[in-house]
Amino acid sequence: MIRLSPLFIDILSELGLYEELQLYTLRRDLKKLIKPPLSLHIYPLHLKRGRLTVSVDSNEWLYEINLHKREILKRFSSYGVKDLRFRLGRVPKEFTTEKVPPQQKRCEIPPELQEAIARNIRDPQLRESLIKAVEASLFRSRALC
Repeated sequence: MIRLSPLFIDILSELGLYEELQLYTLRRDLKKLIKPPLSLHIYPLHLKRGRLTVSVDSNEWLYEINLHKREILKRFSSYGVKDLRFRLGRVPKEFTTEKVPPQQKRCEIPPELQEAIARNIRDPQLRESLIKAVEASLFRSRALC
């Protein structure tokens, strides 16, 4: 959770924005607090006076999450959550998929360039460093990948 000065918290509370900030931060941190697959089936809807309403995408997961209510409440307490209410509803698509970084394709240096580097650079560490730098440059420019 983000640490804020008491004065800033008072100002946000006065404007009715502090719970919105806590809800935003909770949504951002959800997959750290609750691991998949459970986190893929829930979405924190709104936080009002310490009560968090959570949307659950199916009856099966609604039953499952109710079994873990006490533990979830402990994990969410630092976000201002004092009570939890689960309801059947939609979970936005971006919450249901895990973000997996795409596999990076390694660029191959043309054989004639590799031969020239091997012929002209005797130091093995320097040669390896130069090859890696050329591969990285090719990957960034996507010229020969």
